[in-house]
Amino acid sequence: MDKLTSNQQLLLATAWVDNHLAEAEANTLRQVLTQQGVAAADIEAALKAKPPSVTELVNKLPGGQPREEVMRDVLRMCFSDGVLEFEEFDLIERVAGQLGLNEETLERIRGEVSGE
Repeated sequence: MDKLTSNQQLLLATAWVDNHLAEAEANTLRQVLTQQGVAAADIEAALKAKPPSVTELVNKLPGGQPREEVMRDVLRMCFSDGVLEFEEFDLIERVAGQLGLNEETLERIRGEVSGE
């Protein structure tokens, strides 16, 4: 897990927020992390590890990390299995709040991610 960046760990924590890693979520993580240059063995190890809390991870994001891009990644992960669980909805609200994104910005990003 320590081989992943804070943003990559946040994606992993997002996938696990409902205490279940759906195959679609795992596949999305594999695809994203592979594109970001993470070794296959490190990806598989990360999928089996319990991620840190989302609050802790958001607080650790580098200052230069674009807030909207972080939110976009979180939303993609939440939508990846086609079902938005209550825990995921709650997570979206918490992360948006921690990132300082207003409701209008969050809705715009949600629309971009969901294709609406």
